[in-house]
Amino acid sequence: MKTKSGRDKMLTLVGKGVSPGLAKGTAFVYVDVLQRDSELSQIDPAEVAEEQARIERAIDDVRQGLIIDAKHIEDKFDKSSADIFRAHEAILLDPSVVEELRNTLQAEQSNAEQVVRMVFRRLAGKFRKMDSEVLRERGDDIEDLSRRLLRSLAGIHAHSLENLPANSVLAARRLLPSDTVFLSRSSTVAVLAEFVGPAAHAALLARELGIPCVGGIPKLLETVHTGDVVLVNGTEGIATINPDSQTLQRYEGAVDEGRKRKETMVQDSCINSTVTLDEIEVSVMANVRSREDVELAMDGGADGIGLFRTEFFFMSAKHFPSDREFAEFLLDSLRPVRGKHIDVRLLDIGADKNPPYLHLPPEPDPFLGRRGVRVLREYLDLLEAQLRAVLEVSQQFRIGVMIPLSLIHISEPTRPTT
Repeated sequence: MKTKSGRDKMLTLVGKGVSPGLAKGTAFVYVDVLQRDSELSQIDPAEVAEEQARIERAIDDVRQGLIIDAKHIEDKFDKSSADIFRAHEAILLDPSVVEELRNTLQAEQSNAEQVVRMVFRRLAGKFRKMDSEVLRERGDDIEDLSRRLLRSLAGIHAHSLENLPANSVLAARRLLPSDTVFLSRSSTVAVLAEFVGPAAHAALLARELGIPCVGGIPKLLETVHTGDVVLVNGTEGIATINPDSQTLQRYEGAVDEGRKRKETMVQDSCINSTVTLDEIEVSVMANVRSREDVELAMDGGADGIGLFRTEFFFMSAKHFPSDREFAEFLLDSLRPVRGKHIDVRLLDIGADKNPPYLHLPPEPDPFLGRRGVRVLREYLDLLEAQLRAVLEVSQQFRIGVMIPLSLIHISEPTRPTT
């Protein structure tokens, strides 16, 4: 089979499956030019202050980008996925990292780019030498921060994956979390990477998207070229480059078999109850935040909604929503689940989730302070508006209410009173 790359030899690459599934697409080789080493650039002592200012501006710029990416991912998936970028922000602002950047600049008398490379390379190296695979994969997060800072220092704000062609199989040396922000089911059908393990944040996001991914493929970028036809088996960790007609036929048969198996499973889940091996019937409830989520849950055979998260509605509002607006949102979102049980959680805000119209004051440690039910008790209009809306919706749906609790910090053990 002759491809856009001009090659027609079939190759089979074996790696490690990090996100399951089958996919067929056209290879798009992603090479990050900022990962290439540049020549060391010495500076005069009089230039140190300006290079320090450049680093500080880059840190502020990257921090703003991390906040935007976290919101984008939380809107797309959930808070736990967005926490990847909030953890990046915490690393970026860590006083020890900021101090090491400053000290390295003073000691090496090098430009800001080289200082960033040196400091973050050392930090990433420490993680990559750790025994735990999960901690080793955190080296990717350090490298991702380094690249963000270098891009900012270079004045580059566009990402080469922003306009990824449709039906692409993305091939990269290492896929970092900031890259996955630009992945979507409409453009990226699969991912191949030389250095991505199952515990990497990029792998976690690929699984959230349902995009097959194979990592640990040696010399990947020397083997795959943009334009190659690629078959990806993320379950078995295999990629076939420029498959012949027989291989294509087997792949299409496997896809068809997988589709039928999925349809059977969904049909079975919609008809039959969920029962354990010792014959105890259990309910499978969905965790949702929108009409789309509810429809997917019902199509998949969920018995109801165990948690309807309301933050998406309130965080996307530009003004204080009325109980009428909230009720209309719930009525529309819950229509596909009419007749089944639903638990709606009242607005869980505070910490990293602050609607702009509430103007919550900053706190030194917001995760232990004003959040959840504590905020609702302070903003009684907000609490009462939600309760009125839920009461109205309860006339048409079997609905329960969950109250978001706050973490409580106890400095000393409590003692019972006598």
